[in-house]
Amino acid sequence: MALTRVLGVMVTLILLWAQGSLAAVCSTSNPAYLEIQQSQYNRNVSCLTDLSCRPLGFKHDVFHYQVNGKSDPCVWVDNADGKAIEVMVQTTPPNSMICVQGDGYNTICQEGTINECKMAAGKRVYFKFFCQGQSCETTDVNFWYRLTLSPSNVDPENWCFGRSGTDFPDSLLAQFPNNYTPKPIQPPTPTSSASKITSQPILATVTSILILTQYTLLF
Repeated sequence: MALTRVLGVMVTLILLWAQGSLAAVCSTSNPAYLEIQQSQYNRNVSCLTDLSCRPLGFKHDVFHYQVNGKSDPCVWVDNADGKAIEVMVQTTPPNSMICVQGDGYNTICQEGTINECKMAAGKRVYFKFFCQGQSCETTDVNFWYRLTLSPSNVDPENWCFGRSGTDFPDSLLAQFPNNYTPKPIQPPTPTSSASKITSQPILATVTSILILTQYTLLF
């Protein structure tokens, strides 16, 4: 019994230390996350190539390869008490091992995508994203992430259960077939003076033939 209590205290202290250290690393000097309402999601596929864009409400960030002074990306959300938070992440390239650590969350590491939804640990919640594995040791790793708070007037657990968890940025490509290749842009038909000059000899030839035919009939 005593050993169980000691272990329980140790686990609690570790969790408190982890939350405190995360708040120290991800302080309010890091950017607050701006949530985009679903009715305002950008659903244009061209948004995937514009890093300032917010496809389906996702925000872009990057893990920099061998850049001194670059810390892991951190953000925080406010007014989260009594609500659930859905965390979705997708990497580019798609097979990169990405991790997210949040207040009240176990650190989650998955390949390519992360989808997690649970109750917020408090009013202000910090999240840190970091990369692991060989993909992070050879090049920069771009990623999209979205943090969504449950509405105040719904049960948070039911809200999490009802989330699809499939609307990652690359789902915008589903409207195109796998072998889809955009048609090249065709140049407009030339209507310059050069085309007019080319048509003049043809017109002159036709006119000459008509005149010659009429002259032959007369004689």
